Amino acid sequence: MVKRSVFTSYALLGSGKVAHHFKVYLKHLNLPFTAWSRNGDPEFNFGAGKILPSRDQRVRLIATVQNASHILLAVSDPALTELAVRLPSERRLVHFSGSASVPGVACAHPLMTFGSTQPSAGWCREIPFVTDHGVEFSEILPGFPNPSFSIRPAQRPLYHALCALAGNSTFLLWQKIAEEFRDGLELPAEILAPFLHQVVANALSPDARSLATGPVARGDWAAVRAHLESLDSNPSLAAAYRGFLNQSAYAGIKVPETLL
Repeated sequence: MVKRSVFTSYALLGSGKVAHHFKVYLKHLNLPFTAWSRNGDPEFNFGAGKILPSRDQRVRLIATVQNASHILLAVSDPALTELAVRLPSERRLVHFSGSASVPGVACAHPLMTFGSTQPSAGWCREIPFVTDHGVEFSEILPGFPNPSFSIRPAQRPLYHALCALAGNSTFLLWQKIAEEFRDGLELPAEILAPFLHQVVANALSPDARSLATGPVARGDWAAVRAHLESLDSNPSLAAAYRGFLNQSAYAGIKVPETLL
């Protein structure tokens, strides 16, 4: 168990998906905290055991952070700097952005995509955090038992670009494929789940190859042409398939130029 000072108390700022998940997680960990949001939502504006009235947001902010040792900024990147300068400099300030760098604010990016479902304690505990080199995770998030890793601040743009590709690009593609399963094939999209989980496992395997199976790996270009023809009526998936062929070519597979 991670030890924490008896004086540790958090103030959670924000009301989006990240703030919602951290509110639930702080409760799971039995860590004392207050909460604040610009919009005055009672669900995210409370402290000292009571709901803060929806009045001037500056008054609510002062009341929220006055007894906190650590202030968590779960807000959008554009709001980080403007909000940080309004906070007591003697407190430990922490933001959750994967790419932003804010003077005087430590970064602890949760390597996770957050949805609308209620997170479980076990799920929250497995989320890895990525901090900057030289920052002690136990000092910026005392009481959190999560694994943590660090990178150089100069590596953050690359790190965040990779996260965006892994999360958003893959999400959009798999979402489109699921839609085609339902509407084009009249198959339940849920049957894709075991297959997609295994794709992730294969991709993260230490001995993973660029492609282990399929017509591209075998050089069956007639099958590939048939694939492209079947996608003529779906431009987004056709473009994704050609992007896949280009990635295969970058990986060293001799894809015919007529298919690229």
